Amino acid sequence: MTPTSLKAIFVACMFGLGPIHAQMSMQGGTQGTAVGFCDKVLALTNDPTVAAAHWGVSVTTMDGALLCGINQAQLFRPASNNKLLTAAAALALLGPDRRFTTTVVAEGELKGGVLHGSLRLLGGGDPGFGAHDVPYVPPALQAKPSPPEPPTIADIEELADAVVAKGVRSIRGDVVGDDSYFAWDPYPRGWMMEDLLGYDGSPVSALTIHDSLVEIDVAAGAKAGDPAVVTALPDVPYYQLDNEAVTGAAGEQPRTGRVSMDRDLGSRTITISGEIAAGDAVRKQRVAIHDPAEYAALALKLALERRGVKVAGAAVAGHEVVRAAGRGGRADSGTDTVVRTILADPAGYKLTCPLKPAAGEPKPKQTVLATHQSPRLMDDVIYTAKVSQNLHAEVFLRDLGAVYSCDRTPAAAMAIVRAYLVQAGIASADLVLYDGSGLSGHDMVTPRAMTGLLVYAAKQPWFAGFKAALPVGGVDGTLASRFGPPGSALAGRVFAKTGTLGESRDLSGYLATATGQTLVFSVLVDNHPPTTTADRVVMDKIVETIAAGN
Repeated sequence: MTPTSLKAIFVACMFGLGPIHAQMSMQGGTQGTAVGFCDKVLALTNDPTVAAAHWGVSVTTMDGALLCGINQAQLFRPASNNKLLTAAAALALLGPDRRFTTTVVAEGELKGGVLHGSLRLLGGGDPGFGAHDVPYVPPALQAKPSPPEPPTIADIEELADAVVAKGVRSIRGDVVGDDSYFAWDPYPRGWMMEDLLGYDGSPVSALTIHDSLVEIDVAAGAKAGDPAVVTALPDVPYYQLDNEAVTGAAGEQPRTGRVSMDRDLGSRTITISGEIAAGDAVRKQRVAIHDPAEYAALALKLALERRGVKVAGAAVAGHEVVRAAGRGGRADSGTDTVVRTILADPAGYKLTCPLKPAAGEPKPKQTVLATHQSPRLMDDVIYTAKVSQNLHAEVFLRDLGAVYSCDRTPAAAMAIVRAYLVQAGIASADLVLYDGSGLSGHDMVTPRAMTGLLVYAAKQPWFAGFKAALPVGGVDGTLASRFGPPGSALAGRVFAKTGTLGESRDLSGYLATATGQTLVFSVLVDNHPPTTTADRVVMDKIVETIAAGN
């Protein structure tokens, strides 16, 4: 055996590969070239600035032949790379053309313009209801400056118009926001308290509205000493705004250093404090809507009242609380069988739930007054992956549970995703999943699970849209400012999902190399020092090394 062959086997074993994989790495070059490529990647992870972190790397060809693996069988937090797993399962099991319907129904008799009962807004699992960001618009095509946030919610306004057009002039009962299409369990296990009040951890609901967030704008008053001007958009009086912020002198450094907003979990009061100098730009902060179904009901009630409809009752939420054993979504043989059946005939699979009608559908004695359909699932997947939208990924997950499970719990939905990934060839031990977005600190995957999913996805009929959903280096999404600017060596050649959670950072996707070959890669890092970007710099150097191929 030649010295080069001995070195190839040694490096392969060091990286957790067998000699057969060392032979696979010869594709497109000599053994020495392939070994040098892995050596360089390993050396980058041992750079003194990042050596204390835990690194995992998997690189394969598009047909799954392993080229380089470093700790590829070890578990890492996937952060937003988890969205790729969720999106693949949703596209495969729900279909890229799936749409979700939000429905307004009258409960009781409608006679002479008077509804003798309640008006019910039924959430059907539309992740983007009341929002305006789907389909995704690339940065080059976005208006500059961005248009201001509208004070009302267009989808709600359209539903209110349709209800009035049906002759409704008075409602004797309540306006109910009904999100019972999903079991009411809004926060996955492992989400941090600090995430639940802001944009990242908005509660999950089948009646998601306006991405389950309110934008709070803080503007300076007319002169120093005046109270700051605080507004909430959309203009729905759901939260009480306790304004303690003041206006400072023009050009003066704020005494508090910033404007802050605080809300206790479950509270309907937001306290705004701090100082904004006269003439300064408006400060904006997104705050999670505590109960999206209740908020949607209030928005619809106000829209109807603006149209002259009298509502005797209140805006209330209708939840269905279902508790199921287990929250980690470990698939059993029964779930595996269900997933195989769905994949064999998605259109022909019918879920039969005994004793009760499916939640979210009109029940007897309900009259449909208005409906709203979502964009295609694929359009929302593209938006979600490009901007790394947590809430939409969580709704995709719950939609799977609602369609294919009678109890419609997060655990049931997670079991379906796991079963799908296992049938795709990923080892069950390589997956520890508690949510659909990767915000849970309990989620763990291996680098080889990520490349395995990406290889499998490339063989599916929905792959073109799946790849198009990935941020493109130097071009758009969360990679717009990496691997660029346009004209740089890797601009437009990296198609990958980013991920950041605490001291974890990830990047997984497809890479066009200097030789024109497309490779699959996953680089995952845990336990990097807080507040540093050294690991991201090294991660990008690893991608550059893979692209160079030597």
